[in-house]
Amino acid sequence: MDSLTQIILGAAVGEVCLGKRIGNRAMLWGAIAGTIPDLDVISNLWLTPLQGLVAHRGITHSLFFAIVFSFIIAWLVKRYYDSNLYTHKGIRKLSALLGSLAVISFFGGLTSLFYVFGVGSLLLAIAGGLLMGFAIYVVYRTWKNYGLIETPIVVREGYWAWYNFFFWTIFTHPILDCFTVYGTQLRAPFDRTRIAWNNVAVADPGYTVPFGILLIAVSMYHRESKRRKQLTWAMMIFSCGYMALTFVNKSYINGIFEETLQKEGIVAKRYMTNPTILNNVLWSATAETDSAYFQGSYSHFDKEKRFKLVRIPKQHGLIGEALETDKTLGILRWFSNDYYSLLRRDDGRLQFNDMRYGVYNASKAGVTADDYIFKFIVKKDGSGQYQLDGDAGRPPKGKEREMMSLLWTRIKGI
Repeated sequence: MDSLTQIILGAAVGEVCLGKRIGNRAMLWGAIAGTIPDLDVISNLWLTPLQGLVAHRGITHSLFFAIVFSFIIAWLVKRYYDSNLYTHKGIRKLSALLGSLAVISFFGGLTSLFYVFGVGSLLLAIAGGLLMGFAIYVVYRTWKNYGLIETPIVVREGYWAWYNFFFWTIFTHPILDCFTVYGTQLRAPFDRTRIAWNNVAVADPGYTVPFGILLIAVSMYHRESKRRKQLTWAMMIFSCGYMALTFVNKSYINGIFEETLQKEGIVAKRYMTNPTILNNVLWSATAETDSAYFQGSYSHFDKEKRFKLVRIPKQHGLIGEALETDKTLGILRWFSNDYYSLLRRDDGRLQFNDMRYGVYNASKAGVTADDYIFKFIVKKDGSGQYQLDGDAGRPPKGKEREMMSLLWTRIKGI
C-alpha cells in the first residue's frame, strides 16, 4: 500500500511489540522499519523500467528478507542503545536531518499519486517536508510544555527482543501489500509468484485515516498507562477488523459479478474483482473468455445489483508466436498474471494493456487506447525483440482530473 499507511502500520506493530517498555521510541523504530521494504525503489536509478517491474515488491518484500535483514538492523540498534551515542546532540541533529529527508521523500511519493511531475513536484515535496517538520516541532514543544513527553529512559532491550521487533515491523509491510492487486513476491528469491488477494486498494483513506488517528491517540499517553493499552487494542482491532470486512465485501461483490455474467450469458474461463483506488465501495471486475475480456464496475450505491460490462477483444494475434518467446513480453505477461489485451495505436505502435486494472471509463460504448489505466507501449528493436517505448504503466497523461472526477461520480452510484 502507500507509504503513509505502511509507516502507520509499522509504528502500530512497533507499539504492540515494545511500546510498554520503551514508549514512543517503539513507534519511531517501527515506522522506520515499516518503510524499509519500499527502499527497492532506489534501484530504479540504475534499472530499466522493465527491470524495475521485476524488482519492485521483490526480494525486499519477501519472508527471506525479513528474516535475514532483521539480524542486521537488530544488532545495529542494540549497539546504538548500548553506547552513549543516542544522547549526543550531534546524533540527534543527524536523526532530525534524516527524518526531514524521509518526510520530503514521502511528500515526493505523495505528489506522484496526483501525477504531478518535474520541477513542480520537487518544489512541492520540499515545501511539504518543511511544513511537516515545522508542525512536528510545534507538536513536540506543546507536548513538552504540558508534560506529555516522557522522562528519558535507559533502553536495555536484549538482542532477540529487537530481532522479534524488527522482524514483525518489516514483515507486516509485504503482508499488507498482499491485500492489493499489484502483487507481492513474498517467497522471493525462491519463487517469483506474485501474491495478490485483491481486496484493498493501494491507497484507502477509509483504512489509513482512522488507523492514524488511533495511533496518534496512543502516543499521547504514558507507556504504562491503562488508557494507552486500551487504545492500542482498539487500534489493532480496527486494523484487523477492517481487513476482515474487505474480504466479506469481496465475497459479496464476487456473487454480484457471477450473477451478472450468468444473466449476460457469458461463460468465463476465470475472473477477478478488486476495489478501485481510494475506496472499498466501487469495485472493478474482469472476466476472461477465449477471445475477449468483459470489464465493468459496481458501486454499493448503484440502484441495480449488477455490473455494467464492456467487451474488450484480446487481439493476441497482433503479436503471435512472440508472446511465447520474447523476453519483454514474457515479463509483461508475468506482471499482469496473463490478464492482458493488445491493440494497435493510431501511430502504429503496439500497446500491451494490463486488464487487472481495466479501463477508467468502461461504461461508455467503445474503449480508446488512452482509456486503459495500466498500459505498456512496445516496439521492436533492431534485433527483432520487443522493448518498452515511453513511460511504463502510467495512466493516461492529461486525463488525471477527468479520471478522479469520473471515479467520484461512479462511486456515488448509477
